[in-house]
Amino acid sequence: MDAVVELSNIHKIYRAGRVEVHALRGVTLTVKAGDFVCIMGPSGSGKSTLLNVIGCLDHPSSGKYLLDGRDVLALSDGELAQVRNRTLGFIFQGFHLLPRLSVRQNVELPLIYRGIGPRERRARAEKALEAVGLGAEANRFPSELSGGQQQRVAVARALVAEPLIVLADEPTGNLDSRTGEEILALFQSLNDEMGITVVMVTHDHVMAQHGKRIVDLRDGVVISDKPVERRLLAKGILEQGVKIAG
Repeated sequence: MDAVVELSNIHKIYRAGRVEVHALRGVTLTVKAGDFVCIMGPSGSGKSTLLNVIGCLDHPSSGKYLLDGRDVLALSDGELAQVRNRTLGFIFQGFHLLPRLSVRQNVELPLIYRGIGPRERRARAEKALEAVGLGAEANRFPSELSGGQQQRVAVARALVAEPLIVLADEPTGNLDSRTGEEILALFQSLNDEMGITVVMVTHDHVMAQHGKRIVDLRDGVVISDKPVERRLLAKGILEQGVKIAG
């Protein structure tokens, strides 16, 4: 499989006055199409910084980054904005849904920024919602949904533009353990059934077992990068309405 992310000797240094904080210290990492990589590490290990670099939200201090073969560090701000909109899908710990928009309208937002017309936006949003088991909730509002359902809407919004890679930063952090398991099982299904490439930051080793690889960071350094034996889907999750789009 082709590599979609190629990081080579990435350093990130933050400066606060005369103090330098070395968040990343020579990280080298490759993510191939269809992979599911879980980045783990304690607070301050650099895992969120690494995800932000991969997501073109933060610029490394040095090193080389190829995203689908393109040299990210050579792109202009405008080109980076296009990469974020067209190539990457983001899922955060907070759902970041707009309360006055319906579920479907929230999912449509990335397509509006791409200039896609109303009819196609609606069709693609409904397909994405079906993929996460929320096809029947398209006309409801975020306040009418549970936390787990709102995170599924966020997943649908990340998927609707058909990104090359989905980046998730502690996506189960605001959920109870059972709902968190359901969301991770959903990620696993999307990865297995639709071939979606996922890079996820998590502090929970049990949750990370849903991935295919665990990358362990300590003090900005990759100390291990190991494959994992995939966990089975949470029992009964498909019966609870999570359906994978064909």
